[in-house]
Amino acid sequence: LKCFLVEFTSWQNSAYKYGGIAISCGLFKISETDESVAYLIDRAVDAKKEAKKNKADTTVVLFDTTLMNALDRERSIVGSMVNALKKHEFKAFLQPKVSVKTGMVVGAEALVRWIKADNTVIYPDQFIELFERNGFITRVDYAVLDTILDYLTDAISKKEPVVPVSVNFSRRHHDNEDFAKQLYERISEANIPPELIEAEITESSFMGDINRLANNIDYFRERGVKVSIDDFGSGYSSLNMLIDVNVDTIKLDRFFMKNLEDKPGADIIVKHIIKMLKDMGFEVLIEGVETKEQLDMLKGTECDVIQGYYYSKPMPIPEFRKYIAEFKV
Repeated sequence: LKCFLVEFTSWQNSAYKYGGIAISCGLFKISETDESVAYLIDRAVDAKKEAKKNKADTTVVLFDTTLMNALDRERSIVGSMVNALKKHEFKAFLQPKVSVKTGMVVGAEALVRWIKADNTVIYPDQFIELFERNGFITRVDYAVLDTILDYLTDAISKKEPVVPVSVNFSRRHHDNEDFAKQLYERISEANIPPELIEAEITESSFMGDINRLANNIDYFRERGVKVSIDDFGSGYSSLNMLIDVNVDTIKLDRFFMKNLEDKPGADIIVKHIIKMLKDMGFEVLIEGVETKEQLDMLKGTECDVIQGYYYSKPMPIPEFRKYIAEFKV
């Protein structure tokens, strides 16, 4: 079947130059005669939905045990997500950001972890994409922000050292034309200095309404909230996006660090990308720094800030408070 579909789409795309046709097909093999026709169709539709995730190529997916288990996990997650939010099971962990020049902690990124009452941990790669699709991610993002605002309020009142914290905001937020205003109101009501919060957006945000995105970014920056682009280079990168919006920081994706170890010339590419971004006026942060060799290489560039396991894994807020108070290089 796939051979036929590939041949068909190739013929169509050659006949119609700008067609770009790709077919997603789902199959279910009938083995039990007592299953209803509706059940059989539903399983084939489930397989088709899985096939559609590969949007670029013609794909055929057969509904099997692996897919069934994955769908069961998704249904379990969706079925418990609202209750989990009510029970405050979505926790904010903090990973420090360290200055390349001074070696001091200059910020932190808030990363979400789903920790159930029995201490079972559901990691972001198991629910973030799903929540992006169903829109629930916006409620999780705000839960993380509220946790960070509570932490900063308490730390400031106790005269503890604090650094700016970046909070991730899904592209789904930009579907709401009042997003920027609502977010800033949350920060203002908590009486937190706006410079202590950084709004982190992903490259995928640029696939939506670019004018609304640019307006939101300008709204934040005019009020002292810094803005960064996360995971730059992970798939949607375009130099045009750097011209269209006016952000403070570009965060290079961790795959740049991975390439250093096994791809000759990767260090040259990293150095030139960093230099280009600096020449354009951006602060540059690179993620995924895990070894001293990587750190030493970055010290020879214009990179401003690093983030990664070399200094620390993401940690619960109480641990971060202790870490930042005792941090020494």
